[in-house]
Amino acid sequence: VRQEGTVYEGGGVNHWSFGGALEVARNLSLGFSLNFVSGTYSYDREFVETDAANVYASTYAFPYNFDRFTYVSTIESELSGFNMLVGLLMRQPGRYRVGVSVRTPTTMEINESFTDEGSSRFDDGRAYDRSFTNRTTYKVVTPYVVSGGLSLQVTEWLSLSGDAEYTDWTQVKFETDNPDLLGENRYIKKTFRETVNLRGGVEFTLWDLGVVLRGGYSITRSPYQNDPSSYDQRAITGGLGIRLETNAMFNVAGSLGTWNSFRDNYYFIDGNGLTQRSSTSESLQALRVSVGISYRF
Repeated sequence: VRQEGTVYEGGGVNHWSFGGALEVARNLSLGFSLNFVSGTYSYDREFVETDAANVYASTYAFPYNFDRFTYVSTIESELSGFNMLVGLLMRQPGRYRVGVSVRTPTTMEINESFTDEGSSRFDDGRAYDRSFTNRTTYKVVTPYVVSGGLSLQVTEWLSLSGDAEYTDWTQVKFETDNPDLLGENRYIKKTFRETVNLRGGVEFTLWDLGVVLRGGYSITRSPYQNDPSSYDQRAITGGLGIRLETNAMFNVAGSLGTWNSFRDNYYFIDGNGLTQRSSTSESLQALRVSVGISYRF
């Protein structure tokens, strides 16, 4: 059969943060922020199989005179959540900065409506249609995230920075009254793993021109066990800062990320108890651009 599919995803997430910092000792600061999350998500997928070469037009083998199968799945979600970030920064002006932070688990409440519709058509005119619609509310709790970073002022015009971020993804869990969804918690324990994400950067300051050049590289590990390294997200970043006045700077930055993944079209358990699936391999790229103005008091 010939397989075709289209997927449309949309929505957005808003982050609202309120925080502050206190210098608890000379060159030692303690900071925190309260972070609120809200947003929406939409998903629309159509998967189609057709007997384009008429392989089943005159056969008595299963699935008998098959012509076309269509599967449509849609999801509409509203979400809200909260977490807190606590950090400690030690610095030696003009030389280095060392920081550590802990982000508490995010409890995300999700209100979701979804539909599944399937239809099959055969050359002899037979047709079968089934659909399912439902609504559900559940919570997703993400794990703690522990980070540490270092910034070195190598010369007056050159600085280097790097950080590592640790997450134990086996601690993700669903909180719900739905027993099927609770069963996913066991799947998470068996399938996910711990990850350490790495980021590094360099910054050149051209004092005479009032310009700052930035570049960097990051690796975001796949949270799934046994995933090859090609499933890790790798990004090259670059940026430019233009000094507007003594304390103000205009900044523009961009990143290009690449990684591989796959998407299951469908799967089922056959008569021998084996999982049969149809999957699509994907090569992905993500381009992000940000623009802003910073002001230091």
